[in-house]
Amino acid sequence: DMSEGSRYTGHEPSVYCEDEMSLAEGFRLNAGLRYSIFAVPGKAYHGLEPRVAMSLDITDRISFKASYTEMNQYNHQVASNYMDLPTSTWMPVTESVRPMHSRQAAGGFYFDFPNGMVFNVEGYWKTMDHLLEYTGTNSMFPPLDEWEHAFSEGKGRAYGMEVELAWRTEKT
Repeated sequence: DMSEGSRYTGHEPSVYCEDEMSLAEGFRLNAGLRYSIFAVPGKAYHGLEPRVAMSLDITDRISFKASYTEMNQYNHQVASNYMDLPTSTWMPVTESVRPMHSRQAAGGFYFDFPNGMVFNVEGYWKTMDHLLEYTGTNSMFPPLDEWEHAFSEGKGRAYGMEVELAWRTEKT
């Protein structure tokens, strides 16, 4: 519901702590934890967001890296289609609209070959909850005073692989 006429209000205090550690020769770990609260009229959402990243040097030219992170997003992009158009609007969560939540894991191998050749392979997997899509009648300009009641909520996942082959020298 609208508050203060045509304005939505929300407050987000958060706390974050992290530590970067060298656990052994060539093995590094960065671990963090964020706790956030998002308060709107009539409701307060909160969540823990753990984050961890590790790096292991297998040899002086080969390394393995992996990470895991969770995130709560307290703003939704109100769009009427999958394209990112200038008519899309970002709106905060409300008493009836929950925040988005995602989990992502990634990992990859990184190779440094002689003569500046680099080859990297990394994959990721991401799941998302409470994704919103506007389903109202005005598809180009969603009415902002009715957006909370004209959407579909769903889940999503994204996954993929990135491959890099590069040649790096002092001049390139």
